[in-house]
Amino acid sequence: METPPSVPTQFASDPETARQIIAEALAAGKTWLDRLDVNRLFNAYGILVVLAAARLGTDHETALDVITLIRGRAGPEIL
Repeated sequence: METPPSVPTQFASDPETARQIIAEALAAGKTWLDRLDVNRLFNAYGILVVLAAARLGTDHETALDVITLIRGRAGPEIL
Protein backbone atom coordinates (compact mmCIF):
# COMPACT_ATOMS: atom_id res chain seq x y z
CA MET A 1 0.00 0.00 0.00
CA GLU A 2 1.38 3.40 -1.00
CA THR A 3 0.73 6.71 0.66
CA PRO A 4 -0.50 9.32 -1.82
CA PRO A 5 1.55 12.49 -2.18
CA SER A 6 0.57 15.29 0.19
CA VAL A 7 0.31 17.76 -2.70
CA PRO A 8 -1.21 16.77 -6.06
CA THR A 9 1.35 16.62 -8.86
CA GLN A 10 -0.92 18.65 -11.18
CA PHE A 11 -1.40 21.45 -8.64
CA ALA A 12 0.10 24.80 -9.59
CA SER A 13 -0.17 27.83 -7.37
CA ASP A 14 1.13 31.37 -7.46
CA PRO A 15 1.31 32.47 -3.82
CA GLU A 16 3.20 35.66 -4.74
CA THR A 17 0.28 36.83 -6.88
CA ALA A 18 -2.14 35.91 -4.08
CA ARG A 19 -0.09 37.93 -1.60
CA GLN A 20 -0.02 40.87 -4.01
CA ILE A 21 -3.82 40.81 -4.43
CA ILE A 22 -4.30 40.83 -0.65
CA ALA A 23 -1.64 43.51 -0.13
CA GLU A 24 -3.24 45.77 -2.75
CA ALA A 25 -6.66 45.37 -1.13
CA LEU A 26 -5.30 46.14 2.33
CA ALA A 27 -3.35 49.14 1.03
CA ALA A 28 -6.58 50.45 -0.51
CA GLY A 29 -8.31 50.12 2.87
CA LYS A 30 -10.59 47.33 1.68
CA THR A 31 -12.06 44.92 4.22
CA TRP A 32 -13.63 42.74 1.50
CA LEU A 33 -12.37 41.65 -1.91
CA ASP A 34 -14.57 42.53 -4.87
CA ARG A 35 -15.64 39.83 -7.34
CA LEU A 36 -12.75 40.44 -9.73
CA ASP A 37 -10.17 40.27 -6.91
CA VAL A 38 -11.77 37.06 -5.58
CA ASN A 39 -11.53 35.53 -9.05
CA ARG A 40 -7.92 36.67 -9.39
CA LEU A 41 -7.13 35.18 -5.97
CA PHE A 42 -8.77 31.86 -6.80
CA ASN A 43 -7.01 31.85 -10.18
CA ALA A 44 -3.66 32.20 -8.38
CA TYR A 45 -4.42 28.80 -6.85
CA GLY A 46 -5.72 27.23 -10.05
CA ILE A 47 -9.40 27.59 -9.13
CA LEU A 48 -11.53 29.00 -11.92
CA VAL A 49 -14.89 30.44 -10.86
CA VAL A 50 -16.77 30.41 -14.14
CA LEU A 51 -20.16 31.70 -12.98
CA ALA A 52 -18.68 34.65 -11.10
CA ALA A 53 -16.40 35.46 -14.03
CA ALA A 54 -19.28 35.29 -16.52
CA ARG A 55 -21.33 37.76 -14.50
CA LEU A 56 -18.56 40.36 -14.69
CA GLY A 57 -18.92 40.74 -18.45
CA THR A 58 -21.35 43.64 -18.31
CA ASP A 59 -19.58 45.77 -20.91
CA HIS A 60 -17.07 45.24 -23.72
CA GLU A 61 -13.94 46.25 -21.75
CA THR A 62 -14.85 44.17 -18.71
CA ALA A 63 -15.74 41.16 -20.85
CA LEU A 64 -12.31 41.32 -22.51
CA ASP A 65 -10.67 41.50 -19.07
CA VAL A 66 -12.59 38.40 -17.99
CA ILE A 67 -11.59 36.51 -21.15
CA THR A 68 -7.95 37.46 -20.56
CA LEU A 69 -8.21 36.24 -16.96
CA ILE A 70 -9.73 32.91 -18.06
CA ARG A 71 -7.26 32.37 -20.89
CA GLY A 72 -4.35 33.14 -18.55
CA ARG A 73 -4.75 29.81 -16.81
CA ALA A 74 -3.71 26.42 -18.07
CA GLY A 75 -6.52 24.13 -19.10
CA PRO A 76 -9.75 24.37 -21.03
CA GLU A 77 -11.78 27.53 -21.14
CA ILE A 78 -15.54 27.87 -21.20
CA LEU A 79 -16.98 31.11 -22.52
